[in-house]
Order: sequence, then structure tokens, then C-alpha cells
Amino acid sequence: HIHWAIKTLKNHGYHIQKATEPVQSTPWSEVCRFTTDKGLVYLKMTPPSLWLEANIITLLHEQFHAKVPQIIATNQEAHCFLMVDAG
Repeated sequence: HIHWAIKTLKNHGYHIQKATEPVQSTPWSEVCRFTTDKGLVYLKMTPPSLWLEANIITLLHEQFHAKVPQIIATNQEAHCFLMVDAG
């Protein structure tokens, strides 16, 4: 997950300034934070049964213009996604 996130962030023009920090660890998700030159970015990892979250966030943003985190990238095979800090 972390290697995918680092590679993806670099491919999207982010420069990582601080190593990943664990933010949350529960049975239903894990979240790590990256400090980048463009602000904070979060990597969220979920079990396969909860993989819908990234799609729901995107739907809420696109169809309802909800104030939700911007999804940078998703990795369906690894059940994780990157999102910018929603502050």
C-alpha cells in the first residue's frame, strides 16, 4: 500500500516531505498521512467488503457537490485510495 501511494503521489506531482504517519487503525480501515509540498494527503486502506467508500465520496462530490475529500487515486486491487486533506 505504502509503495503504491508513494509512487502514485510522485506521478501526480507531489513531493513527500515527511514519512508516512499512522493516523487510525481499526478493524474496518487504516489511515496513514503523508506531508507533501501540496499539503497533507491521506492513504486509506479498507477491507474488500468496505471498498465502496472511494466511489461514494466521488459520487457525493460529483452529483451533490458535497464538501468531501478530493480523491487523488484509487487502487481497487489493494482496496485503498489517496485523498487530500479536507481540513
